[in-house]
Amino acid sequence: MMKKIEETENQIVFIADISETLANSIRRYTNQVLVMAVDEVEISRNDSPLYDEAVTHRIGLIPLKTEKSVNEKSTGKLKLAVNKEGLVYSGSLKGNLDVVYEKIPITTLSEDQELQLVAFVKAGKGSEHSKFSPGLMFFRNVSEITLDKEFSEEIKKTFPESEIKEKGNKLFYEQKYDSALMCYSEALKSNSKYWDVYVNRANTLNVLKQYQLAINDYNIFLKHSYFNHQAYYWRSIARIGLGDLKGALEDLNRTLKLQPELSQANTLRNQILLEIDKK
Repeated sequence: MMKKIEETENQIVFIADISETLANSIRRYTNQVLVMAVDEVEISRNDSPLYDEAVTHRIGLIPLKTEKSVNEKSTGKLKLAVNKEGLVYSGSLKGNLDVVYEKIPITTLSEDQELQLVAFVKAGKGSEHSKFSPGLMFFRNVSEITLDKEFSEEIKKTFPESEIKEKGNKLFYEQKYDSALMCYSEALKSNSKYWDVYVNRANTLNVLKQYQLAINDYNIFLKHSYFNHQAYYWRSIARIGLGDLKGALEDLNRTLKLQPELSQANTLRNQILLEIDKK
């Protein structure tokens, strides 16, 4: 079973019920995908401060758009001719292929300086050279651990900061937010890797309208709990508080991908879309 969590222009995140062996095999196989990259460069003029070898190396690592129809015999050619003062970017490479990113700096030119070259492109695999790498793939285990209440006292003895967290939770529900904030901060001083406390402190900061500090804590928590839909939802609240409607919309989209039935997230998302349309 495989479920897509998020997809952007440059990234896809999914969860799958497979073994580590299979996941690692898929990861390793990405280096067998054919990708177009610059293989050789002929420089006819280079007045820039970089040696020909440095310019060639930079051009070789510029990612190029690769069509699905690519095969091992696929080739291409790109030309670059710049005589303008300032930075020379990857977008200046013109030919029968396009670069992925047009603003990658290659070198710089001063007044009356020039750079002219021809780059020859071929298809290759990441196992041959890193310039042919199609991207990065990595995986990690996703676990959900639940504990019975009968272990509460034993946990407190082993992890004393958990008792401080519980005290903070009680103060939060009593709406004593400043005191709760102090408790959560004290717990994190005892153990900076107590990730759950970051989201509790972030929620408290949210209520206190300290939105940027709240976002900082949500960011730390989400690095270690990527699939927590509630953290994305509450971070969207903080972003709304800062006026970042686009960022809030991104968080709400992630929330609904993880928890499509969350009605308050869907309602808030629709409200933001209306606000954006007004602007």
